[in-house]
Amino acid sequence: MQCAALDLQHNSAAVFAYRFDDAQSWIETGSPQFTIPIEFEGQKTLQLRCRKGLSPWSAISTLQLQVPVPFFRQTRVQVLLYCLITLTVIVLTLGYASRLRKRQMHENEMKLRIASLEIKALQAMMNPHFIFNALNAIQQFMNEHDAYQGNKYLSMFSRMIRSSLKSSRDPLILLETETDYIRNYLELEKLRFGQRLEYSIQTDPELDLKTVSLPGMLIQPLVENAIKHGITPGGGICRVDIRFSREAGNLVVTVRDNGPGFSPRSEPQPDMHHSMGLDMIRERLQILSDMYRQPFLLTLTDHRTEDGGSGVTVRLVLPAGLS
Repeated sequence: MQCAALDLQHNSAAVFAYRFDDAQSWIETGSPQFTIPIEFEGQKTLQLRCRKGLSPWSAISTLQLQVPVPFFRQTRVQVLLYCLITLTVIVLTLGYASRLRKRQMHENEMKLRIASLEIKALQAMMNPHFIFNALNAIQQFMNEHDAYQGNKYLSMFSRMIRSSLKSSRDPLILLETETDYIRNYLELEKLRFGQRLEYSIQTDPELDLKTVSLPGMLIQPLVENAIKHGITPGGGICRVDIRFSREAGNLVVTVRDNGPGFSPRSEPQPDMHHSMGLDMIRERLQILSDMYRQPFLLTLTDHRTEDGGSGVTVRLVLPAGLS
């Protein structure tokens, strides 16, 4: 602000004073040029006066000052910002609720699919054909040998059915339960095929059978496939080797048979390693991968083409620490 006292001879000797119309006291300055701090928004009246020495103050001069309101503090802008923030919060909330609802629907759908696959797996494991063959073999054994040993096979068969029903209800089972189930299944099949079937079940010492868990109804269809593939019309011995091991923190299950390997495409006979049971296992592994967000892998190796040997190895890789 720069002022001038026109009725005085020397401006430098003049004393100036100013105040806003809502202030009680005056602010004096000996310089005609001074800075007034602006601490308000909107319109105010600035009052000015001057004098020389002890002479009376001059008449009050007024000056209207208009200080514009900052853009971000204007009422309409603040209302607009409030509406935008509110709308953003609503959109984010609705989006989160929608994603949560879709995820819940996806999880429910996967649970239904798993339940359906488990029912199919149970039906495949305990199919009427197997039950008939097992009971018929037990009956024949009891007639030709002794009832005491036959009762042992009946007990084994009942434990196997009970274990199958339990596996259909529980998403995970202990490795100890699974190995017992597979052993019972192989013993019943051995009763049927006699000396034509040999098997082994190996478990790495570092695996704790009472703490390691895995999804049920995965191993038995692989073993059944290996027996079907290994039992040949020529009457040779079918050898099935099953191994449970740990690799890179994963549980690895391998099932190997000594059958003829994959059938050449030129032969019309069906390839038992591409059965509905394997397709069902692959579908279930995909669902488990989506559910646990970890890979569940199934691979098949034909040793006839890989190393000139015989048979097929099915390798199943399951994440450790499932719960």
